[in-house]
Amino acid sequence: MKSTVAKILFGCALASLSLSASARDCVAPSNKPIIPDGHVASKDELLAAQDAVKAFQTRNLEFLVCLDKKREALDPEAAGSAETLAKYQAQEDAAIALEQAVANEFNTARTNFMER
Repeated sequence: MKSTVAKILFGCALASLSLSASARDCVAPSNKPIIPDGHVASKDELLAAQDAVKAFQTRNLEFLVCLDKKREALDPEAAGSAETLAKYQAQEDAAIALEQAVANEFNTARTNFMER
C-alpha cells in the first residue's frame, strides 16, 4: 500500500520538474499516472491517484495549449505546413485519447472503491 502511494507521489514530483520544459517544447506527458485497483485500494491510495490524475491533466492541457500556439504561429503558405498541421492534429488527438483513458480508468477505480 505505502509503496503504491510512494510511487504515485514520486511520479508527480518527477512530472512537476519537467513541467516547464514540456510546455516550452510541446512534449506530451508520457508518464501516465498509476491507478490502483479500486477493489482493494485504500482511501489514501485513491486520493493520491486522484492528485496524480489532476497533475497529468494539467500537464496535458499545457501540451495542448502549446500545440495551439505552434499551430497559430505556422505560416499556412510555408512549404510543408499542411503536413505539420496534420502532425499537430495527430498529436492532439492522441493526447486527448490518453487523457480520456486515464480519466475512465480512475473513474472505474473510484466506482469500485465506493461499491465496497
